[in-house]
Amino acid sequence: MSSFFPKVTATLSFCWQVSRPTKSALFSDLWSAFTSHDEAGCVQSVEFLRLSPDRLNELKATNWGPLLIESSTGETEIGMFLPPSWHLLLRVESREEGAVVSLATDNTKLLALVSEHLHSLQDS
Repeated sequence: MSSFFPKVTATLSFCWQVSRPTKSALFSDLWSAFTSHDEAGCVQSVEFLRLSPDRLNELKATNWGPLLIESSTGETEIGMFLPPSWHLLLRVESREEGAVVSLATDNTKLLALVSEHLHSLQDS
């Protein structure tokens, strides 16, 4: 599992080769659909991670760079298309004591894997 995100990043970064406004609009539309509870099979989860601001910035630059949608004050959006037709969306909010990661997906089986991986990234 430790190599999940780097492989996904390398393989799927081409999916976001569209303009930033389009990426942001697509992310927002998908997030709304997945969290509206109207879509069957869509779920949302929240994780708290012990991440220093430096560690979070490192992850943005090294692990999530090609998948970043937008980074504004305190919040980062990350989007992935996963074959054959799944999506994984993350909203990361930086806080003084760590980071709150909200996840939304249309594949419930992803949550346990992603949660395990995210927790492996925490500060020691």
